Amino acid sequence: MKDHDLLTAHFTDNERTNICSLWVCQNTNNIHEMHIEAKNGDHWYEDLITHVSLDDIHENTYKHIQHQSAEFQNTVIDVAKNNGWIYNLDDLDTEVYKAVVKSIFFDDFDPVEHKEQLFFLKMELFETKLLKESKDRELKKELRLATDLISCIEAACKIYRKNLE
Repeated sequence: MKDHDLLTAHFTDNERTNICSLWVCQNTNNIHEMHIEAKNGDHWYEDLITHVSLDDIHENTYKHIQHQSAEFQNTVIDVAKNNGWIYNLDDLDTEVYKAVVKSIFFDDFDPVEHKEQLFFLKMELFETKLLKESKDRELKKELRLATDLISCIEAACKIYRKNLE
């Protein structure tokens, strides 16, 4: 582009047939975006590759995809945190404790309806270092046979207290 300097260029599709290029105007410093078909013989494509190599376009594409992926992940995490769907355990606040209490102390726990919650709680408890290192087979059995969430927590607390002795 006349009176413009190339900032960057990257492919915009998996087939690598379209390129997005960003140019800065030498007079105004305005940035202009131009989409170009990556096709030999195309005037705009031929001009572009005089400013940047095809290898650099591929490298820029990789970097662009990595950057967009990181931005997407950060956005999803921010939305989830703002909606209380996930918590950072290193940055505990009262919302985490509310979620813990709400998830364990069901007012109307039904062993059939809530069997998945019971299963996942047991799985998480058995994955802790505390339970992995415990040698008390009876208390572990009590935890395995627990029929509700409170019984699971009680059995885990018994194992914890026994390990303190």
